[in-house]
Amino acid sequence: MRRSDWLWCSAMGLGLVAGRASAIEPPYLTLDVPATAAAPRAPAVGDELTNLSLEDLMNIQVTSVSKQKQRIGDAAAAVYVITQEDIHRSGMDTIADMLRMAPGLDVRQVSANSWAVGSRGFNQLRNNNLLVLMDGRTLYTPLFSGVYWDTVDYTLEDLDRIEVVRGPGGTLWGANAFNGVINITTKSARDTQGLLVKDYTGTDGYIGDVRYGGNVDNHIFYRVYAKYRSMNDMPVDPETVNSFGLPPVPPPSSLADGWDEERGGFRVDAELSDKDLLTLEGDVFNNRVGRVLNHPSFTNFGSTEYANIDNLFGLDLIGRWTHTFSPDSDFSLQLYYDRLNYPEFLMQDNQNSYDIEFQHRFPLVPAGVEQEIIWGGGYRLVSDDVTGNNPVFDGNYMTPGSRNFSLSNAFIQDDITIVPKRLHAIVGTKFEVNDYTGLETQPSGRLSLTPNDTNTFWASISRAVRIPARWERDGHILGATFQDPQLPAPGSIDIVGNPNVQSESVTAFEAGYRTEPIKTLSLDLSGFYNFNEGLQSYQSSGAPFLVNSPVPHEAFPYERVNAANGNSYGGELSVKFRPLDNWQLTGSYSYIGTCMHSSVPASERMPLSFFYDYTGPSNQFQIRSYYDITRHLEFNSALYYQDANNTTDIGAIFRLDMNFVWRPEKHVDVSAGVRNLLDNKHPEFYDTSGRSSLSEVPRTFFFTVAVRF
Repeated sequence: MRRSDWLWCSAMGLGLVAGRASAIEPPYLTLDVPATAAAPRAPAVGDELTNLSLEDLMNIQVTSVSKQKQRIGDAAAAVYVITQEDIHRSGMDTIADMLRMAPGLDVRQVSANSWAVGSRGFNQLRNNNLLVLMDGRTLYTPLFSGVYWDTVDYTLEDLDRIEVVRGPGGTLWGANAFNGVINITTKSARDTQGLLVKDYTGTDGYIGDVRYGGNVDNHIFYRVYAKYRSMNDMPVDPETVNSFGLPPVPPPSSLADGWDEERGGFRVDAELSDKDLLTLEGDVFNNRVGRVLNHPSFTNFGSTEYANIDNLFGLDLIGRWTHTFSPDSDFSLQLYYDRLNYPEFLMQDNQNSYDIEFQHRFPLVPAGVEQEIIWGGGYRLVSDDVTGNNPVFDGNYMTPGSRNFSLSNAFIQDDITIVPKRLHAIVGTKFEVNDYTGLETQPSGRLSLTPNDTNTFWASISRAVRIPARWERDGHILGATFQDPQLPAPGSIDIVGNPNVQSESVTAFEAGYRTEPIKTLSLDLSGFYNFNEGLQSYQSSGAPFLVNSPVPHEAFPYERVNAANGNSYGGELSVKFRPLDNWQLTGSYSYIGTCMHSSVPASERMPLSFFYDYTGPSNQFQIRSYYDITRHLEFNSALYYQDANNTTDIGAIFRLDMNFVWRPEKHVDVSAGVRNLLDNKHPEFYDTSGRSSLSEVPRTFFFTVAVRF
């Protein structure tokens, strides 16, 4: 890129920044409402459905920014909470779809069992720059760097909240919290007492939930749950464009991308004393998912689409002990084990993860300056065994087939009160040592100014990294096969691992403004400007060579290199407005732009569009309405819009969801609704990672009954 172009991109981005800092959430985030505010809806026995006022929403206590409780209205971060009320009123049946409610997230359904979820750009099916956790357990896989959304499920009534962080979160969360953090938190067993039975029937499938919560005594509470899901195959797009620009291919005569799941689990919360809390929880699931594979063929030297049924298995166990020394000081220790058997790219990944983390919070008052120190550390070991089918035929395998990967970390953060209740500074850093790239440092600093109870200004600067995935170092992926009359033999594109690939990094400048000018209106404005360095792209790794098996062909090797750099910039605006006591409106708008370039000559690399032209929609907005017709009858609706995407040939998307919820009495919820009302069916995402999706998201009608005893 010419210097003038680089300066123009930088100037363009700076002119659009309105600012917002990243929010960072600890694994043990709590969401509280002050005693003067109404509690959020908790679907336990005897609870009434209540709505928080906008003032109450601004007073929700979060610990995601500095690992201490503070009003969300004062948080120096781009944080958004999807509350129990949002989950209840959304009419959505998956956690991934619920993320559409968060400003600045790009959520695309790829098939009946897979989603692409990105924050502030660079969205992919296996999005490698967004860290997702559930009750402190990371859902980010080190094999292909991303989240397998078909393994992320739960009884939705038992979710406490989904906390969404836009922007880097490496200082407290560590590696791979590159463009955001999502923490999914379940309710305490104390808050889920009694029996819940729920039945969902829709044109897209069936879901059944059973949960029972009880107690041993006044200090030990437990729950167990079981869930069954059977989602139908989605409609088929008759043509699709594959990731290497080859001609469209017809779909197979029999296509299945459905999703069958059996899942169960438990949680125990034991109050060992008035200062000690012990939590034990675990889940197990077995999935059967249909996938449409775009696999290169040595028979017709092109791309062949075919359906495949994969079996998935997962198991996790978590233990967490929290000790409270005083209201200003506590200590926590968490351990978990995670087992995952997951097929990907015609390979079977059998993965075991072991993790231990601790943190300590205490006050410090040197020379009269009020400070709060939070420090901690941890260790994670991931042991995998990756086996492929016949590597001569399908060309996909790992070398070595088994590997242990370890990561150690330590962090410290200082929250300094410069002016009580008005001006705060938070500084900290995280040090991590991993087996691939060695020592990584991720510092951050943020400042918040609260001149009064209804206005907050803040700004931050932070650095985060994404460490390489296992396949980027050790994998061999057959990318494409082709015929060219200028070549002496047919050709193939081979993606080979690069053991020297390094971490990607981002330095983010963010700022924001949050205000509540009147009691019925709140606004949250944010903006960011990111300097991305060392992002990966493909580079030719040597001259073509002749391969005799399975048929004679000329192989063109490519490897991943840290050669892409550039800027991403944009902002988000979210608004909450309550025109009437029984009516709440929520809206948001977000914009993102990118300007990328590569240090690799064009003749030696694949187009950057393979990675970075699909950065998410440049513009997207949403409007949600919650209207209480009577005390027992709700009408909820939501309109979502996303820009067209020329790179993957996806048009602009308008999505309208509507549902009614009737509560004939406090133990029963009956709901009926429709999703995607405006369109019979449409594609949302074409996978550019080597497989093509032919699935289209259909219009869906559904009916749900939930009974609590």
